[in-house]
Amino acid sequence: MSKRSWLSAAALAVVTFLVGALTTVLPARAEPLPATYSGSTTGDVLNVGLNAAGIANVNASLAHSNTRTDSTASPRTHAESANVGLNAVGIPVGVASDQANSGPAAGSDSYNAGLGTINLPGVLQVGAINSSGQTNWAGDLACVPDGTPMAQSTTSLANASLGLTLLGFGLNILELGAVETSGNTTLSDGNVVSTATGNVASLSLINGLVGVEVLENPELVATSDGTTGTVTSNDYGIAVTIAGQRTELRAGMSIPINLNLGVVSVNLTLSVGQLNNTSSGPTGSGSTAFIQLNGNVSAPVVGNLASVNLGLLPLQATATGAPGGVECDQLEQPEITSPSQGEEVGQTPTITGNGSPGTTRTVSRSARPRSTRTAPGRSPRRRHCRRATTRSRRPSRSAMRRRHHRNRCRSWSPTRRRRTHR
Repeated sequence: MSKRSWLSAAALAVVTFLVGALTTVLPARAEPLPATYSGSTTGDVLNVGLNAAGIANVNASLAHSNTRTDSTASPRTHAESANVGLNAVGIPVGVASDQANSGPAAGSDSYNAGLGTINLPGVLQVGAINSSGQTNWAGDLACVPDGTPMAQSTTSLANASLGLTLLGFGLNILELGAVETSGNTTLSDGNVVSTATGNVASLSLINGLVGVEVLENPELVATSDGTTGTVTSNDYGIAVTIAGQRTELRAGMSIPINLNLGVVSVNLTLSVGQLNNTSSGPTGSGSTAFIQLNGNVSAPVVGNLASVNLGLLPLQATATGAPGGVECDQLEQPEITSPSQGEEVGQTPTITGNGSPGTTRTVSRSARPRSTRTAPGRSPRRRHCRRATTRSRRPSRSAMRRRHHRNRCRSWSPTRRRRTHR
């Protein structure tokens, strides 16, 4: 924040005084803008790990979303969406993506794009992938309003299915309805808040034999006030129905899926991911995967046919605030540069200092020690009167002269600085 020099002459009826404290109307609660803070979110609709020898070897993240805010980076805010993550293996499409960027200059950016479909015949079919996002930056000496995303990204897919044909048997491992992942970073009362969310409309597993009902979709929130970082999540969960038996699963819970389908056997574990809290010091950070499906598909005599590792809606969020919080309306602490603290100066000193333009400053005077006669608010004339009225009663003056002098002192007003005669 810029500084402006200022001058003030203190013409006070004293010979000397001590320079006291200099204060502003709005005291600073944190370091002046530009402050240092950051936040990020990451989410994918589906992480696919599928290895079936001679048929498929897929390792990829589908429908990717990412945001980043960093008050010291260029650009300051970034949002992006992609059909697949980087370094995807076994997916017959290239990366299609869109993004928005803002800062260091004040401004906004956005995108709204279709990212195509994915088709790996006989294994993976993904419907239309769509994306939208925005970034906002108010400049380094201002703040994006509370609740307005500095960076926000949403990526969705219409539907997806994953399956294999093993020994002539068609196995539909996963059937997904519409799914989306979203993330954003905002300011809230000086805190940095990064939020990652996911939403699943419907899904089923293993040729529809395992039904999955979403009880509550996941939300992950990282928060930092610059001193302490935290991460929290809601009570996300699902209900699983196998052979007519319904079981509710919340974070950290799991259920085995062991099905003999005749030609092949399925031995999988379905679980709801637990919050992994990696917060440290001023940084709030954490991650989770909403639904995980891990295990293998085998056949008698042949043995293991395929290994399955799926993660639905893996989410991550981080936030690091500025020391003392991001104070968008705070003022820089003013400073007296001359005279120095405790220095004695003349009757009309010049006081110089630095501070924020347009702010009001108050100069106060601290009292001199009582042993001196120059303490503020005590006039030399008044001291003369005290000395005159407390002299020893020597008959060196006439009674009339002493009485006139006492009356003159009593009628003198130090605030009006004039005499009145009775």
